[in-house]
Amino acid sequence: MKTCLFYTGTTLVAIAAVLTGVVLRLSSIPNDIVIRLDDTTESTFTPKQLTQSQIQTFEKEGVVFAPSLLSEEEAIRLRDAGEYAKERVFSIPKLFGTSWYSDLAFDLWRTSPDVASLAMQALPKVAAPTLSYSKNPQTNNVEFRLLRDAMFQYSKGGAGCGWHVDDAGFWPTEEDRDGPTIWIALDEIKVSEGGGLAVLNRTNFEESMSSSSNVTLEACRQAIAKNTCSMAAASPECYAKMEDSKLEWDMKPGDAIIWNRFTFHRGVAAVNNDAEDNNFVKRRYSIRYMPHGSKAGPMVHPSVGPGKVFDGSPYYPQVWPQLNEMETKALERGLEADMVLSRIIPMAAKLLLKKVFPSISVFS
Repeated sequence: MKTCLFYTGTTLVAIAAVLTGVVLRLSSIPNDIVIRLDDTTESTFTPKQLTQSQIQTFEKEGVVFAPSLLSEEEAIRLRDAGEYAKERVFSIPKLFGTSWYSDLAFDLWRTSPDVASLAMQALPKVAAPTLSYSKNPQTNNVEFRLLRDAMFQYSKGGAGCGWHVDDAGFWPTEEDRDGPTIWIALDEIKVSEGGGLAVLNRTNFEESMSSSSNVTLEACRQAIAKNTCSMAAASPECYAKMEDSKLEWDMKPGDAIIWNRFTFHRGVAAVNNDAEDNNFVKRRYSIRYMPHGSKAGPMVHPSVGPGKVFDGSPYYPQVWPQLNEMETKALERGLEADMVLSRIIPMAAKLLLKKVFPSISVFS
């Protein structure tokens, strides 16, 4: 019994030490780069606009492939800017089990002028046709905001997240709001090698359903409501149907996949996942835009309370039809980290308790 308590205590101390390091890193993000954006400046990125045919495909299928959305030179510039920005923001640590991806970092646009220009000036022009319904009832204008961006990579040995729609980590709004995700390849991806992304073809999935089938998209969502990446175990029927209806693409740097928030997708493991190959790295950048009037979920910056409308927060800035001067001035002054000591310590304590005592409910 004493030995058991000793090892439990040692484990707690070790985890606490790691969490303390994370807390200190999150609370001391450098903020010495000035980001100046306004409607008089043009982005240095010039993405290709969606054709009418691509817009129609997106509306019908919930996903569209956009080859050469960025030029290869622009993709490399984004990759380099993102790699630098990742060192300045919090990267998800491998504290609680094996991660599906490595070097995951959110909100790079807050610390990089290049990424901010892409996220707030260039890509909104691509997203706008997919958000034509997002109107402010007071002005009747289409308006939308930047929700979250992320950069991460797939390496040999990773499994990727199974069939899912983004949860509160990647899409921190209330669950009834959709919007587009733009996913850009930063390295060459070949279907024959793996390491990329599979996306559900909605039409194929629905046409494969018999009238007596209980396998619906909503049923599949509910199956993984409490464990986002567990579709294969939670619902083998959903998993099998999605595998039969998936889309994959060979991609070069700058190619993009654009999908609706409620479209199922999954990471694709390397075909030869057991082989030693330290050079097998597939980086990707993704960004999400939310429609006007979206309300915050639980995992947001304290400038927006859970259940409150995002309007007015520079941490989720308006990017269409124009930038908001108050929000861009706040960005120019510098934005603090989402996670500060007063919020991290209670969260870390709950995660620690859940890890050591999994049967205890600490998040109710």
